[in-house]
Amino acid sequence: MSGAAWEALAAGLAGDDPVRIVGSGTKVAWCGAVAGREVRVGLSGIVEFEPDDQYVEAWAGTPLSELQAECAAKGLALPLPDRGRWGEALSGYPGTVGGLVAMNLPHALAEQCGGPRDWILRVEILTAEGRLVRAGCKAVKNVAGYDVPKLMVGSRGALGVLLKVGFRLWPTRAMPEPDASVVSDRPANWVQRTLRTDFDRACEAAAGRLVATDRASSTLWACLEFGESLPRFPGDWVLSPRHQEPPEDPVANAVRRLKRAADPTGRLNPGVFGWI
Repeated sequence: MSGAAWEALAAGLAGDDPVRIVGSGTKVAWCGAVAGREVRVGLSGIVEFEPDDQYVEAWAGTPLSELQAECAAKGLALPLPDRGRWGEALSGYPGTVGGLVAMNLPHALAEQCGGPRDWILRVEILTAEGRLVRAGCKAVKNVAGYDVPKLMVGSRGALGVLLKVGFRLWPTRAMPEPDASVVSDRPANWVQRTLRTDFDRACEAAAGRLVATDRASSTLWACLEFGESLPRFPGDWVLSPRHQEPPEDPVANAVRRLKRAADPTGRLNPGVFGWI
């Protein structure tokens, strides 16, 4: 990281007031209302690429399209559906490397290939106090200390500013075909994952509002009118910018404790989850 970039970010985090971490903005619509002074993270580019080890490391602001193109030249990729063929929803709303990790949105190969939590190996983050932290290693089996990289998956910038990420890659020839369907090109604002036994009923309830479906993971994307919601089913979960649903205890309490430990004064992206 260059001295100028480091100084700019450290200066942005200085002080006691709340800050709103801003990347490319492709996933802002999925977050709760975030207050605070804007701190922009724009570091971009691939830092390290080792095809023989199926490993890539890039700045958080690197467009996923750029990373995927570079890796594809060596027959490797992050196992995400192609946006051109499957659309925004089923490809996980691809934006930047940082957004992929910080939001952890569902995609149509999640059941077969996992998600960022399964691929992430290393991170470099800036804490709320402005300290630079490096964690993880290139090896998949890493048992030394806390698994900080995985903590950053789905953190939405509330635990630290994501600067750099290292991933394990997949051979493109090993990537399966999604068991998914594109229904509409409308923008989705509701994602619902159900038990397999309830998936068909959930799709029927969303008829006319469906954007896409992924049968492999029993996930649907829908476009709803303001104030509208879809029927819920036992054991399901929902992601919607209008519906910030906390997990059940003890998970919710664990997340709140983690937030207090990583960001004691609650400065980073306050309100991004809507329930912390």
